[in-house]
Amino acid sequence: MSEPAITAEDEARYMRVMADYDAAMRDFFTGPVPICHFTPMMFHSDDSDSGGDGYECEHCGHTEDSVDAWAKVEARR
Repeated sequence: MSEPAITAEDEARYMRVMADYDAAMRDFFTGPVPICHFTPMMFHSDDSDSGGDGYECEHCGHTEDSVDAWAKVEARR
């Protein structure tokens, strides 16, 4: 059994869906986050219930806990 041929219309529809998906993921992952060295800091989740979640700068390694980081994000608005 052979697969059906993909039409140009199907291909265009697929590309529109994927472009919308890419835009949604960019908005989701680049939402308001703390900034250091002019780049968004990376979120690191603590697996325990100690509340140790926080953000870390990829460049200098400095960290901020989630509460302080979000306070700074709100202050930027």
